[in-house]
Amino acid sequence: MLDRTNRRSGRGDIAAFTLVEILIVIAILVVLVALLFPALARMRASADVVRCASNLRQVAMLLRVYSQSNDGRLPYQAQGTNDWSGVLAPAGRGQPVFICPADQNQRRDAFGMTVIRSYGVNNGPFGEFASGTIPLHAPWPVRADALPARLHQVPARIFIVGDNGGQFLQSAAWVGFAEAEALDGIAWGTHRIKSRRGDNYAFGDGHVEYQLKEELDRWVVDSDADSAGGPGDNWKWR
Repeated sequence: MLDRTNRRSGRGDIAAFTLVEILIVIAILVVLVALLFPALARMRASADVVRCASNLRQVAMLLRVYSQSNDGRLPYQAQGTNDWSGVLAPAGRGQPVFICPADQNQRRDAFGMTVIRSYGVNNGPFGEFASGTIPLHAPWPVRADALPARLHQVPARIFIVGDNGGQFLQSAAWVGFAEAEALDGIAWGTHRIKSRRGDNYAFGDGHVEYQLKEELDRWVVDSDADSAGGPGDNWKWR
């Protein structure tokens, strides 16, 4: 049997591969690509989470700057046709800071709105809910036009704003649009059907954490009434 080095292509001493060898190489490359794609997708998803956290950290900083100029108060969730993100956008680097790259949810058309809002504020609703006789508080009241809390009164363990991604089909979460979709106990059930296991949250002291949904879900059910607002509750305080 002739060795490959002795085979001739007719145009000099160039080694030639058989069809079988070429097919084997192609098959190996196909397998390698198939193995690589999921890893690349995970890397891209991780990068999106990091970018979302970075944007969210900037949003938390804008909330702090706003509060320092407004008697310590957080901005209203919505007033008139404008929402809290529209109030903050001019003070930041513009509207793109409110966009999470991982937010692929569709938005329904809203006249004049062009930039989506991927984050929602923590608005309870805990005004009417109490553990025993102790009222519970959230950074924002459930009513969009009600007076929000002062930021320095929000405990460090309470998140003030987090990934929302438009919690409903055909969401209306646009930057500056007063149809505010916030993060609250009533709507939290919709978050359980989202494909991601968790989201980023910015807390009262300014730090950002990625938390699994089950870590927050257990604090929005009635069965936690005795411990609601306690040290492990990231939603509300007593």
